[in-house]
Amino acid sequence: MNQDEAFVKEFLLHSGWEEESLVPQPKGQRTPDFAINGEIAVEVRRLSKHFHNGDKVEPLEHTNIRIHRFLTNIFDSFLVDHFDRSCFVSYTFERPIKPSKELREKIVSTLRSYLPNLGQRQIVKVHNNLTLEFLPTETKFDRPYLWGAASDDNGGGFVVSDLYKNLPIAVREKEEKVRQYFHEYGSWWLAIVDYIGYGLGELDLRQFNANPPIKTIFNKIILVSPWNPKWGSEIKIETIALT
Repeated sequence: MNQDEAFVKEFLLHSGWEEESLVPQPKGQRTPDFAINGEIAVEVRRLSKHFHNGDKVEPLEHTNIRIHRFLTNIFDSFLVDHFDRSCFVSYTFERPIKPSKELREKIVSTLRSYLPNLGQRQIVKVHNNLTLEFLPTETKFDRPYLWGAASDDNGGGFVVSDLYKNLPIAVREKEEKVRQYFHEYGSWWLAIVDYIGYGLGELDLRQFNANPPIKTIFNKIILVSPWNPKWGSEIKIETIALT
């Protein structure tokens, strides 16, 4: 299983299905991704926003993950013998940005120069597309800097409208994939790992379902949060016949 399939399995187990009832890749290296009790086929797909950089298109979370690992590694490895207190360091970035030796040196230099000011809240622009915010902690930890929060300036927008706009694209893609095998199971579910809303709250779900329902051959569409895979929402759809 890949990571998204593992998220969906965790959601299904939390929803009450027994481990032995979930069979991954029951037909080998083709759809579906899971079968439940040999009767329900579950297809898995991630859904994310994309950044367009010239001719290149990449999911936003790819840079999110690279930058997060890059920065937290620097914070965690920045060790000094003497410091008065600790700080949370939050970061805000926008694309294009790429982890590099030069960027690492700028960040380390900023952390080093801030050491005498650990008791002060401060915002520092390290790079044209990267800003660090220092927030003193109440407790002194074993190192001066700890990751606080992250903000992606390319990730803004209205979650519900972004989901409603992007979800039909994913649904149509998966419908084409399962079409020739549709007769093999009595019911087909589509589990979407949601990298746009990261899971819909009650209000967002009501707003989403207030839109005209998505028409699909799937019998059920579920949004699963990659932050907490036990948290998922079934959205309102209109199931249509396979033609």
